[in-house]
Amino acid sequence: MSYTHGSNRKTEPKSRRRLYAVLAVILAVTVTYVVGAYVGDRYYHYRSSRAMNRVHAKAMADVEHLRPGFVLPDRQLDSYDGDPVMLSELVGTRAMLIFIMAGCRASLDEMTWLGETLSDTTSAANILFICAGQSETLTEILYRYDFTSALFYDQERDFSKELGISMYPFHIVVDSNLVIIAVIHNRLQEEDVRALLL
Repeated sequence: MSYTHGSNRKTEPKSRRRLYAVLAVILAVTVTYVVGAYVGDRYYHYRSSRAMNRVHAKAMADVEHLRPGFVLPDRQLDSYDGDPVMLSELVGTRAMLIFIMAGCRASLDEMTWLGETLSDTTSAANILFICAGQSETLTEILYRYDFTSALFYDQERDFSKELGISMYPFHIVVDSNLVIIAVIHNRLQEEDVRALLL
């Protein structure tokens, strides 16, 4: 009995050393994982940010030629009802062409904002949406704000590609001769719309 008790006392330090070793390994793995995850996340966001900056810079360079005085080519678009129509037939004295993508959240949000912001029909009549693709949300917005007569499809993005547009929404204000008056890259503001169209 005393021998067994003595044996336990001799082996007890070894058990503790094993326990400490296991705890040290667990701690090291945990620290490595936490630090690795933190650094990896920072590096991922850094790489993503740099990639997005490169994409944005290229997109901006692609539309650098779209500036006041540039004349847009007259292209055929499809109305909401499927009828072909030339761009020159749609533009009155002045119009804002808003290039949108049906699945782009920013495009849909801007359409909603315009529907809620513009109460006078004059402003709304001078806005033309040139849309690539279709979606249920887009259709819902069109009917909610009666934008069906202002939407025209560029389904294969041929017109957008010809102009170099790859960011959506993208805004171009033109006169009756399709001469560019202004280009707006950023989110529309109410005062900008009214100043440019009224």
